[in-house]
Amino acid sequence: KSSLLCHIQNLLFFLIVPWFLTLFHISNFVLIGVGLISLFIVIKFAPAATRKQPIPKHLIKRKWLTSIMVSILLLIVCIFIKRPLVQLVVWGMFLESLTLLPIFFTKEDV
Repeated sequence: KSSLLCHIQNLLFFLIVPWFLTLFHISNFVLIGVGLISLFIVIKFAPAATRKQPIPKHLIKRKWLTSIMVSILLLIVCIFIKRPLVQLVVWGMFLESLTLLPIFFTKEDV
């Protein structure tokens, strides 16, 4: 709603929550579940066009495939990296996939 509220929300989501994630041990099953939920959201809703940034029709399929491939690649990379970083990558992927949901677009943006 306001610029200040947006900045506070971003600080919370991108700084404070990731810091808390490094303090707790989250099981691999939860991380896999969150990663798969993120992947399914990307498959269903990517790419997201807005009024200010429309996507040309000829690029929609390519961007959709690229989004899916990058999400799968991130999940594969998570197999090979160390624990705190895995949690941060999965959290970032989850946050980005949430921004694709229709609840974050006003009627004028679509």
